[in-house]
Amino acid sequence: MKQGPQGTSEEADAVRARTSEMANTKQPREVALEQDSQSSAAATEILTDLKRFQDATESGMDYDEYDRKLNSLKSDLNNTLSSFVRHNPNDETFRQEVVAVLQDNTAAAQWWKTTISNSGVFTEADRNERTQRNWASARTHLTNAEKMLNP
Repeated sequence: MKQGPQGTSEEADAVRARTSEMANTKQPREVALEQDSQSSAAATEILTDLKRFQDATESGMDYDEYDRKLNSLKSDLNNTLSSFVRHNPNDETFRQEVVAVLQDNTAAAQWWKTTISNSGVFTEADRNERTQRNWASARTHLTNAEKMLNP
């Protein structure tokens, strides 16, 4: 008679084990779907922030405002990029393009600051020539980043 409850306990353990196995096989898929959704939202936010900054550079601003917005953009992107967790080949290229946008904008800021510090040597035309080239490169990288997410 004692075998009945033990048999039932063994059967229950077996059912629990199968249920646990099924839950574990679903979990990675569910996690992947959640990560994909999270990454898509992060990528959209990243592109929106970069476009907003790019538009601001084209609307004209002084160096202090540019520097402040660039630092804010970098901070925002550092926070958002941590949510971009997918690892597809296009995703890595997307990350590289985002980094390149930031590098070009940072290079423009550094050159701009150099021309301000050395205004006796560099003219506004010197500043504009190089910063415009950096901003054009940043626009190209931004376009490439968009293409990586929407091939």
